[in-house]
Amino acid sequence: MANVWELGDVNNENLKNALNEAMVIIDKAFTTIDQKLDHHHRNISEKEILDQQKNINLASIAVHELYCKNYSVGGLDCLHLITKSLYEKYECVLKKRITERVIPFLEKKRNDKLLLKEVVEQWSLFGIYRSNLEKIFKPVEELGYISVYYKNRNYRLWTLLQLSKNCFCQMVWEDFHYEIDEGLTEMINSGAFNKEVGGNCIDPEILKFSFFYYEMEFVAVSVPNLKRTYNLLKDYNIRP
Repeated sequence: MANVWELGDVNNENLKNALNEAMVIIDKAFTTIDQKLDHHHRNISEKEILDQQKNINLASIAVHELYCKNYSVGGLDCLHLITKSLYEKYECVLKKRITERVIPFLEKKRNDKLLLKEVVEQWSLFGIYRSNLEKIFKPVEELGYISVYYKNRNYRLWTLLQLSKNCFCQMVWEDFHYEIDEGLTEMINSGAFNKEVGGNCIDPEILKFSFFYYEMEFVAVSVPNLKRTYNLLKDYNIRP
């Protein structure tokens, strides 16, 4: 996978090499994460699980060492370039996953009543994906924020979790907001959310669905199409 960050920004040849070497290890971890998630419906062998965990650990170590080994050489300027590269790498990988995996699955259900169920299912799988990515990029959260504020550049420092939620919702609701809102309105009008026992929805899928949207509360502020969907639930007082 090509790195979206321009290595030409780095004058130090050793740092360029270190970044390239780390990206090779990181990309290998991405591959095993994708493979496991793409075959989530079948039993994964113990060896495959161990291989994935090993690659994730190696990638996380590689990210941590980028900071630790280069700080003494290049100081905060060097750390800033590493942080910028890794944040952009993280965002690039998230969007690639959504474009190549999530969107095609949803496209098949675009005119299907099961679209909403598929949206929630893809969000659940994407949650597993991003939790693995966050293990790799945890050192960025722990060490990178210092360099970002030091340089005061004109790009926003997101937490990894917020960035991943934003990417998913923005890209999915950009393409499917009409169908999602139409399907949600049909569910509301049919009384799907009124089937309650002791305050809980009978249908676990409906309950899962309402939890999903309330998890999106803070994302909806910056994603207009999602905000309309969220307000539908809010207006009808649909609560998990």
